[in-house]
Amino acid sequence: MMMRTMQALRMLGDLSLSRSLIFAQVASASYRLCGRATNKVLSMLRTGSVLMLLIIVEEWSFSQSITWLLPACPPGSDRSLFRSVAWGVTADGRKVAEFSFQPQPESTSNFWRGTRWEVNPPTVVAYDLSSLDPEVGVSAAYDISAIGGTVIVGVSDGCSSGSCVAPVRWRIGIEELCTPDNTHLGTAWGVSAHGEVIVGVYGNSQGHNRPVKWLHTFTCIDLGTLPGGCCGAAYDVSGDGNVPVGMSLNAQGYYRPVRWPGPVDLGTLGGCCGEAWGASWDGTVIVGYSSTVDGPEHAFRYTIGVMQDLGTLPDTSRSAAYDVSADGNIVVGKAWKADTVGRAFRWTPTRGMEDLNVVFAHILGNARLTAAYGVSLDGRYIVGEGYNTEGGPMGFLLDTWCSGDINGDGCVDDADLLAILSAWGTSGSEPARHEDINKDGIVDDADFLIVLSHYVECC
Repeated sequence: MMMRTMQALRMLGDLSLSRSLIFAQVASASYRLCGRATNKVLSMLRTGSVLMLLIIVEEWSFSQSITWLLPACPPGSDRSLFRSVAWGVTADGRKVAEFSFQPQPESTSNFWRGTRWEVNPPTVVAYDLSSLDPEVGVSAAYDISAIGGTVIVGVSDGCSSGSCVAPVRWRIGIEELCTPDNTHLGTAWGVSAHGEVIVGVYGNSQGHNRPVKWLHTFTCIDLGTLPGGCCGAAYDVSGDGNVPVGMSLNAQGYYRPVRWPGPVDLGTLGGCCGEAWGASWDGTVIVGYSSTVDGPEHAFRYTIGVMQDLGTLPDTSRSAAYDVSADGNIVVGKAWKADTVGRAFRWTPTRGMEDLNVVFAHILGNARLTAAYGVSLDGRYIVGEGYNTEGGPMGFLLDTWCSGDINGDGCVDDADLLAILSAWGTSGSEPARHEDINKDGIVDDADFLIVLSHYVECC
């Protein structure tokens, strides 16, 4: 095997070969680098601009990965008494929006804190998000713009009118968002992929919660509710910013899953009520939960006027979907039954609902994933809440793809080699930059080596 490997790699030394020919020769060579291996580069020979690598395969971790995001806590506090929940993730999986809090009955203070995580394995860094009132320091982050991660949205105490909780946006610093009737009360729940449209809820002067949309110009617009309904909320917006989704009360007093413009009642799974929590890039696929004929709520996927019941996991009776990939084919959420801890799930059209604790048992050990609240545009990265046996309840970032699998088809093959060569010398293809496997900012020989090391492996 070693001889065939070295022969294939030496083919790269011919300067007369274009990238496509290099790819063709490597792809046709009968070599295979198998197993879990760490590559030691014995020698590097440069011929012009082409690098030849002579390698020995020893040990490489060829698997998906889980990153635990510790809860924030006041200085000197026992971190085990605090929880963190991850809600949003960027397309490249490098930034996560999270908030930490101290649950009752342990709580001795009103501690809520928004956090931005920057993940560049093996380095993981948490940045504390500021609040409107530094002395109070209360904030929570609920979403992050998928492309670039330059905008985070949420809520903070200490609004401009006094002691109240206001919708906010973090860019360079924190900014309080307006409300249509200047009550300064509300929460920003979702943001479009480029950060130009934000949606959420505000409290009006009559004491009703109303759905609201903010534009990058600081314009705030009441989205309206179903006829006869006083209240509503917008929880997410499509990646392109055109389709907010959420819930509205109707004339009968039931909360219904809706989308805007409208609002348009999406219907239910036979029950009275429901909410929409996530939307695909263009808003043609919407996910959430609805009560059923039998009563317990089930996760749904709505498209082209049809609401599909996604069911539940074994030994559970309830489920809810919270987010969906850009193409609408990967849905995440949680399933549970009364008085039990939930289990995070992923749903696809081909595999149905999968328990993430089962699919990724090989990397979780005794840890548990209790809920999945966000998914990246291509479905690779999933964030949510879990229980780490070494640290307690906390947020997580799950990378569901294998190292070297650039297009996410489950195998490392010719397509992945071609992707590396096509992006050579760049930072990778926007927005996810999957070709930059080691996340050092450039697609180069190190990334190519990783693909070679796992060539023809599947997971």
